[in-house]
Amino acid sequence: MEGTLSAGAKNCSCGYYQGASREDAVTTFNNLFEKTRAALGSDFVYSTDVSKWDMNISKNVQSAVIFGMKNKHQYESDLPMIVLLFEKYENSSYGVRLLFYRFGF
Repeated sequence: MEGTLSAGAKNCSCGYYQGASREDAVTTFNNLFEKTRAALGSDFVYSTDVSKWDMNISKNVQSAVIFGMKNKHQYESDLPMIVLLFEKYENSSYGVRLLFYRFGF
């Protein structure tokens, strides 16, 4: 699984799938979730509830997983560190991206 990188002033967006196959997009999303969860280990927690975060998540997002520090104070008072997005675009194609926050990109 390879990704493309787009760096902004405070965050980074890596694209891992862009195409017409929903099945391939779902497979990529699930694989990326499992690999990210395993790689981060027990210091991180994850949530699918995006409502409590003040983030600019586009209307194209059908599913999102937010990873943050397990320390409750850090997790509740700061931006999440990684967000995994499953998107469906107007042209009926799909995308899977990881957004990284606060990593100095």
